[in-house]
Amino acid sequence: MPILETISSAVASILANKMRAAFTMFGIVVGIASVMLITSVGDGFRNTINAQFEDMGLDEIQLFHTGAARPIEWHERMVMDDAEFLRNHQNLTAVTTLASTTFNNAVDILTSNDPRAVQLMGVDQYRQFFSGPTIIYGRPIMAPDVATGSNVIIIDEHFSMAAFGRSNSVGQTLNIRTPNAGTQAFTVIGIFEGSDAFALMEMFQMPFETEVPITTVQRLQGIGEVVGQIRVQVGYEYRPAIHGIGDNLIRIMEIRKNADDIFNAFSMASVLNEVDTIITIFTVFLTIVASISLMVGGIGVMNIMLVSVTERTREIGIRKSLGATNFNIVFQFLLEASILTAIGGAFGIVIGYAGGIGVGYLTYLILDLSLVPTVDIVTIAVIVAISASIGLLFGVYPARKASKLDPVESLRFE
Repeated sequence: MPILETISSAVASILANKMRAAFTMFGIVVGIASVMLITSVGDGFRNTINAQFEDMGLDEIQLFHTGAARPIEWHERMVMDDAEFLRNHQNLTAVTTLASTTFNNAVDILTSNDPRAVQLMGVDQYRQFFSGPTIIYGRPIMAPDVATGSNVIIIDEHFSMAAFGRSNSVGQTLNIRTPNAGTQAFTVIGIFEGSDAFALMEMFQMPFETEVPITTVQRLQGIGEVVGQIRVQVGYEYRPAIHGIGDNLIRIMEIRKNADDIFNAFSMASVLNEVDTIITIFTVFLTIVASISLMVGGIGVMNIMLVSVTERTREIGIRKSLGATNFNIVFQFLLEASILTAIGGAFGIVIGYAGGIGVGYLTYLILDLSLVPTVDIVTIAVIVAISASIGLLFGVYPARKASKLDPVESLRFE
């Protein structure tokens, strides 16, 4: 029996029993749709998380003092010169210094008689090259501001609305009460885009976050040139080795300060790797669970094929009497099973991806989080191959049973 004739016979058999074929594919459709939904949503969630981490600076390392068991000596503290020294490091594209202080009951706002706390984050002119909130009005901290330790400040638009009644308050004067230097008048030179977490910050009366020249914070605290943190930016080509660069920076500072175990390095890239691992494990686990329905669907295919063998016993006898070999019979039944599961897999892919779009839409409505289900051609090919393989796997027993039928006994079958 020619191969093409066998293929034609398999397709004709499926089309002759459309309802049975549809119910046979149902289990496969559900299983593949579940796998497709989980993998597409998992990849989409991973992409969303990656995009958010990109905004946090995946190429940045924060160098700071640990909570050492012993007091940190004055000469062991990081200072401005340490940042200048690190700027000569060949793997670093930018280095900035940070120092912060928080003043309670420091600023008056229009909507309350109770003064609010404010955090002054001291930055230098290199801060603008690092990740952070976007300035929508005004300008960033510049070198002259740092050199003179001037009282200039950048606030976010929510703070601006609370203090001045408008989002753009560039040029206005903000009075901040400090415990040691009295009331300080700061000129607003820039406005950050408002934080999405503002409602949460208001609920817990968290301090308003601002940026001022780092030398201004040092002056108000009386700490000389001491900085609280040095942040470095590595070249894009060095991002895969960012953890090792962080360890090298710790060692450099330990040698420079002649002190051990008082420095720590942190990068968002290491956090992203851990989050990515968790997402992968979770996705794989759910995929394995969903694959159980594929096994159930495969058993359903085997049962239907066994019924088909019984119903077509006389047909098999006729084919064998006309010269069909055992291989022809096995090939036809395996082909029928594979076609059924492959078509079911195709429907499952469409339904699963549509379900992923629905999950993304609900995620946006409920959590205001953009989640776009993602799938590539390789994933689709693998899923289709798996569904067809299920047909081959669970079609082997019915196919072998059909091929072993005696043609004489089959012709007598009623």
